[in-house]
Amino acid sequence: MSIFGIAGPKFIGSDDTHVDLDHVLLPFEQDGPEFKTIMHESAINRDRNFVHRKYHWIWTGVILLFRYADPLTKYETLMDYLYDSVTFYRHRDKDPFKDSSGTVVPFVITEIHPFYFTHAWGHDALRITLRSTKVVDIEKSTVATLVKEDGVTPITTEDGQGIILG
Repeated sequence: MSIFGIAGPKFIGSDDTHVDLDHVLLPFEQDGPEFKTIMHESAINRDRNFVHRKYHWIWTGVILLFRYADPLTKYETLMDYLYDSVTFYRHRDKDPFKDSSGTVVPFVITEIHPFYFTHAWGHDALRITLRSTKVVDIEKSTVATLVKEDGVTPITTEDGQGIILG
């Protein structure tokens, strides 16, 4: 059992529709903070000062459309939410991302890129990217990696490429 959740991701659209993201390839392509550090350099002595800003979150995953009973319907459903503000759950059995006040942070689906997963014989997949619109407070949010019982070793397939949720 994981304190952060083990179920696949999902989002809730602006129309309050729950959209499960099943058949997601793990590890996620990108799942982490977007750090913002500003560097100021003196023109006189070249000393540098760094200002570390709070961060936003970016999540990118590969969805294996060919594993769905109706891949076209799933693709069209996801495309309906491109550039939409959504509530994103990294794991649908736990809470969404939150800010420092505990308020849910909205995400925007910024990219949906369809491609062939293994070859051009109809194994359709897509890469989807969600970005937070407000700063994320990791202490109030659900963040984890999937690990084995020892709490350290990542769960992977036999070839070490990752696992599939859903």
